[in-house]
Amino acid sequence: MAQATAPQEPRRLGGFELLGKLGKGGMGTVLKARQVSMHRLVALKILPKKLAENERFVQRFLREARSAAKLRHPNIVQAYDVGQAEGYYFFAMEFVDGETLDAIIRRDGRPPPPKRTPRPWRSGMPSRPRPRSTPRRATTMKR
Repeated sequence: MAQATAPQEPRRLGGFELLGKLGKGGMGTVLKARQVSMHRLVALKILPKKLAENERFVQRFLREARSAAKLRHPNIVQAYDVGQAEGYYFFAMEFVDGETLDAIIRRDGRPPPPKRTPRPWRSGMPSRPRPRSTPRRATTMKR
């Protein structure tokens, strides 16, 4: 008779319960995780230990996370946290359930490039504003 095995404890990293792999890229692996303290699902990007040995990669990883935290736009995931635990650097961000961009491009093809927004001097203004260093013509007023 086979013995029943106890369910495995979920793997953890810091305050996150690791639930599964979402993807992998040049700067790390992205996992689906649950932020225990906030009871929410997150996408957790983890810098591999090998890259974490290089200070330049660590600084680049931290800069990416901090830059993302400054962005507020409906089409950009929200950055929640960045830190280090158990020798791993991590970056927690909003988890968006659905198709990956790669799957959408494979199915529908690449979207057209966005239309450029006209600059003010191209939309009705007679000419581009001159820099202040440009000398102005002397004018005399007649009375």
